[in-house]
Amino acid sequence: MQHEDRARLVPLSEATGFQIGEGDPDVRGWMVHGADGRRVGEVDDLIVDLDAGRVRYLRVLLTDAEEGEPLVLIPVGLATLEPERDAVSVPTVTVASIASLERHGGGVVEREYEIAVRRGIIAAA
Repeated sequence: MQHEDRARLVPLSEATGFQIGEGDPDVRGWMVHGADGRRVGEVDDLIVDLDAGRVRYLRVLLTDAEEGEPLVLIPVGLATLEPERDAVSVPTVTVASIASLERHGGGVVEREYEIAVRRGIIAAA
């Protein structure tokens, strides 16, 4: 059931009553590596879909953000978790392509931004 009076995609840190599933790792603070093995950044927060009750994106604070907002969103389905080293790898994109993704200013995720992220990921792959 979709609620028209509230945002659908929000940071976990702002999602009242939403919790990570029991047994699922909380990847906030984990390092993120691209296909080339280089460090991209760190998982800053998770973007959750309140209607579906699922995590949809990793919000990544880029290591070498040269200008503008240092945050990008990466679809969680592209990520491979490596809990033994508290890391996430994104084997389908390189550091350069991740850094070129549409930046996120924080807060809720608008539909237009979500579309731009998906287009950017497809172009980068």
